[in-house]
Amino acid sequence: MLIDQPFTYFKGKRKNKKTIYPDIAVIKGDTIVNLFDLKMDLGFHRKFYPFCKEKQTLVENIRDLPVNIKNKEETKEQKSDNKTYNISRTIKYNIVIVSNQNISKKQKQKNEKAIENRLDKNKVEIFILTDIHPNKDSGKSIPNIILRKEDFIKLEKEIKRNVK
Repeated sequence: MLIDQPFTYFKGKRKNKKTIYPDIAVIKGDTIVNLFDLKMDLGFHRKFYPFCKEKQTLVENIRDLPVNIKNKEETKEQKSDNKTYNISRTIKYNIVIVSNQNISKKQKQKNEKAIENRLDKNKVEIFILTDIHPNKDSGKSIPNIILRKEDFIKLEKEIKRNVK
């Protein structure tokens, strides 16, 4: 597993260099099998569907491609080789959101409808862990926070999907 590690790949006839910035990349052997973005709430991107659609297009573009990772230990005095991995042909971009709050009810419903009807779940999957914001009541503990068990179960299955 790599955390907060950018990947570069080359796409198109001119071999344009592109960079991916997942929060977590799961690796099996020398193949990247899963990508995860972790978000606190939907306030990070009010128009959430376009963000998800962008990740779906990214998955379509990178499946079966090699990517390079720059060694973070590299210094100016001591150069090290970049590591090359392959992207799995079944890779998914998973977006894990702690809370579905910090967004208007109207915008949330609009996003949910677009995600449900137009995203390919074989390429992008959304996991929302609770309907209550953890920062509610200015840091007081929320003793009865209700977790979205179905999303936790889906997330667990997705994590285990490539770990055998």
